[in-house]
Amino acid sequence: YTLWLGLLYTFKKRDTLKWKHLSLTKQEIRKGLYFGLAAYLVVNVALLVKVLAKGESLQFTKEFSAPSEFIVALCLLVFNIFIGAFIEEIINRTYLIPQVYRAIVAKLKYKFVSLVIAVLTTQVLFAVIHLPSDLFRFNLNSSAILARQEDLFLSGIIYALIYLRTRNVMFLAIYHAFLNYKLPIIQT
Repeated sequence: YTLWLGLLYTFKKRDTLKWKHLSLTKQEIRKGLYFGLAAYLVVNVALLVKVLAKGESLQFTKEFSAPSEFIVALCLLVFNIFIGAFIEEIINRTYLIPQVYRAIVAKLKYKFVSLVIAVLTTQVLFAVIHLPSDLFRFNLNSSAILARQEDLFLSGIIYALIYLRTRNVMFLAIYHAFLNYKLPIIQT
């Protein structure tokens, strides 16, 4: 993440884009936190209703079974997953998409085509940037690596579309963090 932040600092130093253009105002951050946490709770309630409708028994996941487990899970989510997802979203969605779009639209003059190319290009980069950590962290064969790259690319497209629709990086970072961490409250 230090490398990511260094890259963002280098980019930011060279251009006139302001932090407010990256949806980092207090109001946007607060709104994103509220909507992100609300979406998380709605998904968990929907899962609860689905499980109850099937007549299955419920239990709290390991992370919610004891206060100490919850604190550990929360710390991991906040300090590792959330901060990482936030940094990735700032760089990949809120910064690179507009920058690549500006570069392409200056040459193509077709706004929609330029946006599609910018999104596809930046999400390929999003997937490829995860490749070194995937190679070192997981013992994957070539087909599993390719499948992981495909998953990252497609999730990057979804993240990009959510960002382009909401323009709220905080909501997207929370969505990304919970998706990375898979932190359901209950399980069957």
